[in-house]
Amino acid sequence: MELIDRYLQSVKWMLPRKQQDDVIRELYDEILSPVEEKEDALGRPLTEDEQVALLSRWATPCWSPAATGRSVIS
Repeated sequence: MELIDRYLQSVKWMLPRKQQDDVIRELYDEILSPVEEKEDALGRPLTEDEQVALLSRWATPCWSPAATGRSVIS
């Protein structure tokens, strides 16, 4: 899951220091759940392409609301 770890590091770098650990922990849990479900269904670890497909559900780090400090709720 090196790709997922790199994604999380990219997001973490853009967050305010005080929020980094909490946000990354929550995002990790949110990402890991579908990864584990898919791996269980396939009976094997995900390929890098499959990880990319799952990560595409979330915005790229530079556009995510958490990374920019903006709320998605008006």
